[in-house]
Formats: sequence, structure tokens, C-alpha cells
Amino acid sequence: MEFNRSERTILRELASEVYEAEARKVLAELDASFREWRKKQRLSSDLLADIHAFHQRDSRDLWATYQGLDDATVVARGVAFGFLPKKKVPSQILQKLDLEFWKGMARERRG
Repeated sequence: MEFNRSERTILRELASEVYEAEARKVLAELDASFREWRKKQRLSSDLLADIHAFHQRDSRDLWATYQGLDDATVVARGVAFGFLPKKKVPSQILQKLDLEFWKGMARERRG
């Protein structure tokens, strides 16, 4: 689909919101390990292992997911996966997004 300049600007802003929301989700999991460590419920060595696993898996997966996607695809994926409320996307842009494909992907992932 073709987007005009103002739509591309909006898509860029929304895509940034989507990325931040998903990054927040994966970082929250790591944060839980830090909280346990601060409460002395987790060994430092276990926390280091969690940090390493985050860097090797979650962080790389997130980067790889977004590396090749254009802003429109990021926004469609974000709506389908629940990282961006559909109501935040202007209707003229929403009509041009391939939401059905990404909704199917989201269903498979939950599956």
C-alpha cells in the first residue's frame, strides 16, 4: 500500500510505540529477576545467567523481528499482537494495513 507523507510520519511514530511496548514486555521479564536478586531470593550467578540469556535470546529476537519490517508492517503486527490499541491508528491508515495476516499470526502464536 502507498502512504502519503503525513501517514508515513504517523506510522513512524506508531511503529516506535509498538517497539517500545514489546521491548518493555521482554525487559519486564528480566526486571523480575533483578527484583528477586535485590530481595536476596536469587543468586548473583543466576541473575548473570538471566542477563546472558536475555542478551543471547530475547534481545536478539526482538532486534531480528523489527530489523526487516517497514513501519506499516510493524503497526499492523503491533495491533494484532496487542502492543498498540487499534483505536490509536487513524482509520485512513488502518484501512491500508494487512491486519488479517497478522491477526492469524497472533492466533498461531497463542495457539
